Amino acid sequence: MAKFIKIGNSLINVDRILSTSVNERVNEYNAKRYWRIHITLSNGSTVLAATADTLDEIERLNSDLYEELKRLTV
Repeated sequence: MAKFIKIGNSLINVDRILSTSVNERVNEYNAKRYWRIHITLSNGSTVLAATADTLDEIERLNSDLYEELKRLTV
C-alpha cells in the first residue's frame, strides 16, 4: 500500500522520494539569505518542501521531515 506525505498542496508518494537537500540562497531584491529544502523524486522532478529565514529553523524543519519520512517508510 502506497504511503503519501503532504507537501504544500501536493500529495507525494514516499516510495518515489530519492533524496532531500538543503540549499542556501540569497534574495536578489534585498540580499538577505534564506534556506530551502527540496525533495528529489524518482522521475527527476524536485519539490520545494520548506523555506526558512535562519539556518536553525531549516535544520529543525529538515529534522522533522526526516522523522516523518522515516515513520512512513517503516
